[in-house]
Amino acid sequence: MEVDQNNDPDTVKPSTWTIPTYWLSRTTIALAVVFTGVFVSITFYVSQLQQDLNEKSAIERAANLSEAVAAFRTLYTSEVVQRLKDQGVLVTHDYKEHAGAISATRHSEHAIGKEIRIVRPRREDATL
Repeated sequence: MEVDQNNDPDTVKPSTWTIPTYWLSRTTIALAVVFTGVFVSITFYVSQLQQDLNEKSAIERAANLSEAVAAFRTLYTSEVVQRLKDQGVLVTHDYKEHAGAISATRHSEHAIGKEIRIVRPRREDATL
């Protein structure tokens, strides 16, 4: 409380700022606690949903990539390697050292994996 401008100690006026009484009521405090709890709960739930979605998405991408590699292996073996083998072309893992040779299936997959890492490097924050 402040003393009146006349410096009269008997005259005291109330301070200019006070907490309104409705902010101190039990109902208001209870509602504030409930709303805060609901907000924290919803934020946590959405965070968990996002984490689950990221995990499922990463697993799906890995499965798609695995299917693509399997399809490449099958196609390369049946369409390229087998036909060239029938014509007497050497199929080997060290094809660069032999003139007229082609790479084996596993070596081609390894080269594609290297190319994928070069074009799209693995992120440190990736889920998988």
